[in-house]
Amino acid sequence: MLRLPTTSTHPLLTLPLFALGCGSGVGDPEGAPATAAPQPEQPTSSLPQAGTLPSAPSILLVTVDTLRRDHLSCYGYFRETSPCIDAFAKKGVLFERTLAPMASTYPSHLSILTGLYPHQHGRTANRDGVKNPFKSIEGCASVAVALRDQGYRTGGFISSTVLHARTGVGEGFDHFSCPNPGQKPFKAARISGAFLEWLGEETEEQRPFFAWVHFWDTHEPNSPPPEHRAFFKTTPELKERIAAAGIEPEPLVREFAEDERVIDRFFLGNPVEGGGKNRQRSNRKKPQYKADPASIEDLWNRYDADLHYIDESLGRIFDDFDEKDLWKSTIVIFVADHGQSLGEFNSFGHGLISNINTFVPLIMRFPEGVVSQPARVKSLVSLVDIMPTVLARFGHGRLGILPQFEGEDLFSGSFLRNRVMVQESSRFHLGGEREAAHALLSGDWKFIRRESGSELFNLAAGGETSDVLAEHPGVANRLNSELSALLERTSASGSDAVLSEEEGEALLEGLRELGYGGG
Repeated sequence: MLRLPTTSTHPLLTLPLFALGCGSGVGDPEGAPATAAPQPEQPTSSLPQAGTLPSAPSILLVTVDTLRRDHLSCYGYFRETSPCIDAFAKKGVLFERTLAPMASTYPSHLSILTGLYPHQHGRTANRDGVKNPFKSIEGCASVAVALRDQGYRTGGFISSTVLHARTGVGEGFDHFSCPNPGQKPFKAARISGAFLEWLGEETEEQRPFFAWVHFWDTHEPNSPPPEHRAFFKTTPELKERIAAAGIEPEPLVREFAEDERVIDRFFLGNPVEGGGKNRQRSNRKKPQYKADPASIEDLWNRYDADLHYIDESLGRIFDDFDEKDLWKSTIVIFVADHGQSLGEFNSFGHGLISNINTFVPLIMRFPEGVVSQPARVKSLVSLVDIMPTVLARFGHGRLGILPQFEGEDLFSGSFLRNRVMVQESSRFHLGGEREAAHALLSGDWKFIRRESGSELFNLAAGGETSDVLAEHPGVANRLNSELSALLERTSASGSDAVLSEEEGEALLEGLRELGYGGG
């Protein structure tokens, strides 16, 4: 996130509920209707039970950086941004209330791969990939290592240096491709093409594969291909949507008129070369930025066009699966690492503990007969639940990594957990160390604890617009105790890998160029 909000309110949370395009409506944290006070003690799980597979399945993990769930058609968006993803969702299991453990790329992806919260795997900022690279050990290992050790063919196809192999996130992948420091992020078509080429390579034996495909294009600066940009024009519906989100141009102008980083990254689509203290600007005149309605509308149009471009690239992969009949032997996971503010909260970017930054899309599709699908799940779940759920389909005792997970098998038939934790990055873009901030969501309650104080929100009545801690001290005390207990559950956080000074500085410079210069 490029600037902290001045308050903790979130106008979008008071919007009426939008109908979902792929099924029945749901209670949505970004647009929750006013209802009676929530009852978090009563789980609302409607999770189907699932069986196990007779043989080890292949696994495709698709992660999209900075993807807001409320901009996908299957999550109720008014535009057709995601026809291929929507078709995928209609045959799989769509989770309506999924939380990222942190709205930062590196820690969130490590949580997916380890089934652990950031405080447990020990990486709570993107820069930790440079300062404290991840290394799998017993009790804190990457699922890629566990699957490779089981004979899986493993491949990672990564679009940004934030997830460079040197950060440790590539451990366990026999093939791992990503930009080198100084290179621009790879476009979606390049990523899907590289994966399909790898998938089609002849191998001596038919082994199951674990592949990770990562798309970056929805991350700022949004510079979609012209053919996708042409699909999205400003309409009265878009104007209404932006206005309903509570985005006010005048405060944005006051906040960002002189902030050249925000102007470059969100309104010109042209990041400053070098970044940080040593960045060198070109000789062009200083841009004149006005956060008027037209500039906000253009940002939303470009963001949606980048999502449409990713959808097309992902559709190439799905078409290949159709042609090769891979659905019958592959578990496919589609998920985002975090969301993105496009002017809400008087801010741009991500990193905050707000719902718009931490609620993400999650859709899984399993081979026929394993899970009752299609289905929509209302239960509150976390990204740390993904791998426990997937690997449980292998049958009990077949993988030694299972005991390490903080997350749970969502299809076990006994899943009753009614709380999920999120936290803010400890080091944050151009800022230095930040006060610790954690939130625990339980039912429709959201409890936030900072070093400077605590807050409690009822997401079903007022959302994040009204702190109701004074009215419900008992709820706050209970959630505070549960949060403390969860934070006390740590793990062996992985032995520290060491980068050379030259390697570390190259990666840090790459982070600065992507807008992650702080800490």
